[in-house]
Amino acid sequence: MRILFLRFGSIGNALISAPAIRAAAKALPDAFLALLCNPATHELWQGCPWLDRVMVYDQKGRDKAPVGYLRMIAELRRLKFTHSVHFRRFIRSELIGFLAGAKTRIGFDPGGLSLLNRKVPYSEEKHMVEQNLGLVRELGIRAEDTRLEYWTPEPSPRVKNLIARAKTPLVVLHPFAHTQRGNRWQKFPELARKLRDQFGADIILIGAGNEKELFDREWSDSSPVQTAFDLPLPELAALLKSAGLYIGSDSGPLHLACAVGTPAISIYTWRPDLQNHLKKWMPLATNFKAVFAESADDKIEITHVLNMSHNFLQALQDR
Repeated sequence: MRILFLRFGSIGNALISAPAIRAAAKALPDAFLALLCNPATHELWQGCPWLDRVMVYDQKGRDKAPVGYLRMIAELRRLKFTHSVHFRRFIRSELIGFLAGAKTRIGFDPGGLSLLNRKVPYSEEKHMVEQNLGLVRELGIRAEDTRLEYWTPEPSPRVKNLIARAKTPLVVLHPFAHTQRGNRWQKFPELARKLRDQFGADIILIGAGNEKELFDREWSDSSPVQTAFDLPLPELAALLKSAGLYIGSDSGPLHLACAVGTPAISIYTWRPDLQNHLKKWMPLATNFKAVFAESADDKIEITHVLNMSHNFLQALQDR
């Protein structure tokens, strides 16, 4: 059996697909497993112990149609895949599996035009980790383990330096998230000061891209934080694994923190579809807590976040 997994999307999308790939690797040790991903998540998959090969579909660059696309398809055909597993409901993804020559193409039922020949029902009421496991069950295997997991590398010199300059407890903050651009929780600077003053915590604030501009605009020079912007994903994973606690918005780093086993708190501000979003995407981890607004008028209080932080940090100290 030679299986091509197609996983395009964000860091969080990638991480919640990992349990399904892990299940296939454990159940089918003699199978050849390959992954096709987008450039933004390629480095995340480096070193994955469950894959024999990781490839990139650079739609706007090297693999741009027609010449680059046809070259990529030819490379896939040379690998003689028998199955393709599609984690997103895109006809573009299905077309790649079809042109790659996979006789069995598994994915979520798009409810319309499709090149899949094994369709799994998609639900807005079911967590995406469980739904992804449903895809690989179509390979004839048992897949029940929903744990997020990440193959964390050794810290780089940069990360070792960050950690060496911080005393314990170390708290990593990520106040920014693409899903909450217009409605972000505004109390992270105050939270950082209280974490320092009440718990003696050292703070490292992470971010990427234009989040550095948001930090410069919204945080004062006296804010009690170190910053680590634009860390490569393996380095970010190593930093998160070394932390005693992660606190942030709904984002890829949240899922990465849970995947490396770091206690995590996520703050979800109000949006009309929030409850449905939580059902599908909230991390399935025992050391994770969610703080969310019940309504548009519900203000998330900083004391609530501090109490949760205290419980996690106390448990860390008691080990």
